[in-house]
Amino acid sequence: MNCLLFRVDANPQIGWGHLMRCLAVADAWRDLGGRAVFAMRDSGDNGLPLARVRARGQRLFRVPPGLSTRDERERIRLLAAAVAAEWVVLDGYHFATSYQTALRDAGLGLAVFDDAGHLSAYDCDVLINGSPLAGEIHYQTTPATRQWLGLSYLPLRTEVRCCRRAPVPAAAGAVRRIVVTLGGGEAVALAQKILAGLRQLPPMLAEFQFLVGSAPATARSLADALRRAPDRRVHLVRTTEDLPARLAEADLAISAAGGTLWELAYLGVPTLALVRADNQRATARFLAEQGVVRPLGDAEQAAPETIAAEIRLLVDDPAARRAMALAGRTLLDGRGAARIARALQQIQMRLRPAGTEDRELIFRWANEPAARAQSFQPQAIAWDTHCEWFAAQLDDANTLLLVAHSTAGEPVGQVRFARRDDRALASISVARSFRGQGIGTRLLRHAAGRAFAAWPSIAWLEA
Repeated sequence: MNCLLFRVDANPQIGWGHLMRCLAVADAWRDLGGRAVFAMRDSGDNGLPLARVRARGQRLFRVPPGLSTRDERERIRLLAAAVAAEWVVLDGYHFATSYQTALRDAGLGLAVFDDAGHLSAYDCDVLINGSPLAGEIHYQTTPATRQWLGLSYLPLRTEVRCCRRAPVPAAAGAVRRIVVTLGGGEAVALAQKILAGLRQLPPMLAEFQFLVGSAPATARSLADALRRAPDRRVHLVRTTEDLPARLAEADLAISAAGGTLWELAYLGVPTLALVRADNQRATARFLAEQGVVRPLGDAEQAAPETIAAEIRLLVDDPAARRAMALAGRTLLDGRGAARIARALQQIQMRLRPAGTEDRELIFRWANEPAARAQSFQPQAIAWDTHCEWFAAQLDDANTLLLVAHSTAGEPVGQVRFARRDDRALASISVARSFRGQGIGTRLLRHAAGRAFAAWPSIAWLEA
C-alpha cells in the first residue's frame, strides 16, 4: 500500500484534536500494512505534539515557520513525491480551497477533515466529517467528491479504544475519582474557576485529577494556587502518556466540549460539558439531547457555585450516571478510524506491468469511442492488429506498459511510456467508471516513478 501524508498541526491555540484523529487514522492505516508520514509546524509548547508523533513510530517532517501558503504547498508536493505518497490528508481550518486545488492539480489524491463547513467550497477526493450533524451541512464539492459523514466516520485514537472496560462504568456506588480535562489548549482562568468550585464541595467527596499535560501555563497556575492553599484531594497530572487510562478509570468527568467529549462518551464516563469555543456548541447540545452529558454552558459564564452544584447532583444520583454511561457507549462503536482507512484503501491504485492476461482489457479501452476520438487514427482497431501490437509492446525494452487496479480489483486504467533517447513519451487511458475524478493525473504521476526507475538515464517525461 502507498503512504498517507498527513498535513496537520497542534498547539496551545488550536488544541490537539486535529492531530489526535489523524493519529487514529494513521494507526488504522498501519494496521492494514500501510505507511504514514506527518508534516507539522513546531507547536510552540516544548514540542509535545511532535514528540507524540515520533513516539507512535510515525515519520515526521517539520514545516518551517514563516512559509508563504504557496511555498508550503510546493513543499508538501515535493514531500509527497519523496515519500511516494499518493494521498495527502489535510486537517485544519487554515487549508483553503486554493490549497486543496493546488495539491489535486499536482496529481495527489486528497482527503480533507472538516468540522462545520467553514469553506464556501471543497476541492478534494474525500471529505470527512465525523459529527452526527454533518448531514445537515450543504457542502459545495466537486461532483466526484466522496463524502464520509456522521458518527460512523468519527476516529478515536487506539489507546482510548484499548481502555474501554467491559462492565458498564458508573454503576450504583460511590464516586471515588473525578477528572477535569479542558482540551489541548491553555485554560488558566477556567481551571481556576473549576478549582474554586471543587473547594466548595464536602472534603471527603472524591479525589480530583486535573489532566493538564499539554497545557503548561494552566499547570503552573494551578500548582501556584495549590501551594498557596493546599488541597490533598486535588492532583495535577502533567504527563500525556496515560491520559486515556485515567479517563477510563474516572467515575465522573468535567470536560471541554471538544474531541475528548467523544472519548469520554465511548468510555462510558458521565460528563459535565463546558463549551470553550463556538465550534463546540453543536456537539455539546447533541450529546446533551442524547443523554450522554450534562451541559454546564459556556466556560466564560459558568460560575464556581454552579459547577459545584452540578457535580453534587450527579454524585448523589447513581442511576443518572449509569444512564449517561450506557447512552455514551451505545452511541459510538469506536471503529471510525478503521472505516476511513479501509475506505481509502479501496480507492488506492495498485500499479503493475501489463501481461498477456491484459490484452483483451486494453483492446476494449483502445476501441472505446472516446479513446478513438483522441487518436491519430479514429477508426476501430482490428483484433489481430491489436494482438500483434500488444506482443511487440511487451517485448520492447524501450516500452513500459503499466496497468492500474483499485485495491478492490477494479481495472482503473493504463499508462504506456515509449523511450526516445533521454526522454519518454507517455500515453494514458482511464476506465470509464473512473473518469471525471482526477484519476488520470494521479495515475500518470504514480506511474512516472516506475519510468524513472526503469530508465535512470531519461531526463524528461512528455504526455
